[in-house]
Amino acid sequence: MKNVISILILIITFGCNENRKNNIYQKKANVIDSININDDALILKGIIKYEEKDIDLNTEISEINKKDTKATYSIIATYLGSAINDYYSFGFEGENGKYYDFSNCKNNLGDIPFTNYDIEINSELIGKKFIINWRWKTCTYNCCEGEMNLYEDDFPSILSIEYHTNDSLHKKMSLIKNINIKETNYQLYENLVFFGHDTINASWSTESLSLFKNGIFNKHLYKDDFFLDHKLLKQSSYGEIVLGSNNVYFNSTVVSDKEKIILMFGVDFEEAGFEESTFSFIQFEDQQVKHSGLVNIAGNFKIRNGGIYSSIWQGYYSYELPYKLLDNLDLDLDYSKIHHENNRYFLNINDSIKFPPRICELEMTINPFGDKPLSTTKVTLNPKTKVTLIYKDMKSNWIKIKVSNQEGWIQDYVNGVDYHDQKIHKIGCQAAG
Repeated sequence: MKNVISILILIITFGCNENRKNNIYQKKANVIDSININDDALILKGIIKYEEKDIDLNTEISEINKKDTKATYSIIATYLGSAINDYYSFGFEGENGKYYDFSNCKNNLGDIPFTNYDIEINSELIGKKFIINWRWKTCTYNCCEGEMNLYEDDFPSILSIEYHTNDSLHKKMSLIKNINIKETNYQLYENLVFFGHDTINASWSTESLSLFKNGIFNKHLYKDDFFLDHKLLKQSSYGEIVLGSNNVYFNSTVVSDKEKIILMFGVDFEEAGFEESTFSFIQFEDQQVKHSGLVNIAGNFKIRNGGIYSSIWQGYYSYELPYKLLDNLDLDLDYSKIHHENNRYFLNINDSIKFPPRICELEMTINPFGDKPLSTTKVTLNPKTKVTLIYKDMKSNWIKIKVSNQEGWIQDYVNGVDYHDQKIHKIGCQAAG
């Protein structure tokens, strides 16, 4: 009777796994004609460790012990994908064309971003080769259709898995934001790629973001925006990506209330200009998520008192541009926060206190936008004279300054004038910042 039960369980097990194999191929055009990992005669290519001895596996595994839990097996296999249909499938194809299903037991997958629905989301892991170390492990499973009774048997379990060295570009997902709003939980993952097999020294670059809603994949974000030319990726002797890479970082929360959360994040592109910043905005609501495109603008963005400001370096000083976020998450200048007089707009200057480097005379224009634009006045400067930069005209290079208690205007830079005679240099502004 015992033997009959064992035979029945073996038949049921084989049937369940064959179902899984068929499920995993239901979205593929060509069904691979291969045997299940539980077949009696399974030929593997690789090395196993059996009682501290290395054994060449170019022979049938049944010659040792097909389900010996003391043996560790090593194979190179191509990932076929995962799916949950009647049964969960997590399939690989070995170099010898054999099919491996690791869906019955818990697996140690490291930081490789496998999911339970990789076929559905068309994961980029599908088709990649992996080095898999596994062993037999006693696990329980449900089988079969109808009753779905609980059974116990030995199944393969992944001890470790890593990218095969022939795949020079490797990928993983990293959780960067966890958002809770009302009854909905959102998780935002960064899809990373690195060059080379040495993950310790390798530098990562962002390809796109993935959005999960209540633990279920929702959609990819910025897949066409984070342009990454793999042909340009080069690895230095220290494993760094030196060309064509980018990095995503979150700056601040712009809005956070009961109805929505708006996050602002930046993207550092390897070949971007020194004074250039790229940002985007993502708005989370209970039932929807929307995001802006990438905003490329001079200067550095920052959030202050709920407002968005860009600090722009002019060469000798920096000034601020205030922005407002529109309902469609586009940025627009907020003119209500810009000082204006007589239909002209003037921008606030940062780090506005300066001290002249030497004793000299400075000629200031009283008001270049008034009735007498050529009227001037002269003041004497010395290293103890406090000079305050007040405004920059939005449409020209005129800046308003205050020397002691006297106000006037100078131009920040004039072509053809000697460096030391430039008025912006006389008041203490340095080109290096």
